[in-house]
Amino acid sequence: MKTTELSPDEERHLLNLSVIPALIVTYILLAAFVYFGRNQSSLSPLHILIYFGIPFAIAMPTTIFLSFEVLYSRKARQPINRGARRLLGRISLTLLAISLLGAILSITYFALAPWFDENNLLLLTGVLWFAIWIFLMFHFKEAFNKLSSGKW
Repeated sequence: MKTTELSPDEERHLLNLSVIPALIVTYILLAAFVYFGRNQSSLSPLHILIYFGIPFAIAMPTTIFLSFEVLYSRKARQPINRGARRLLGRISLTLLAISLLGAILSITYFALAPWFDENNLLLLTGVLWFAIWIFLMFHFKEAFNKLSSGKW
């Protein structure tokens, strides 16, 4: 079996096709969210983030990355384990971002809960997480690129 390298246009096409399984996962999570929203008495914004936002933030990119690697290995006629490093690197970046969000949420929630209501705490957490993540992305750009491309 001869392996081939794909052009950037072919890779972009595979990324576009990878969105289809991610949309299916999105609809499943959205259906679960609507079901629990109608059957639960009340869900606080923190519960919505923990039970639906974080699983969505993990499942969506993981589905895109996994389906891309499967499509890439089929199109390039390579064994699927060849893209495993790239897949693991991309998933680890996703888990790093979600872990950072969880840590910042824990710190802000327990440190600032007496002074702010839950909505403002979530807003503050989101802004703080975004600022820290952007700083980390620019500061460790080379390391994140290596991790994302699977060349670690």
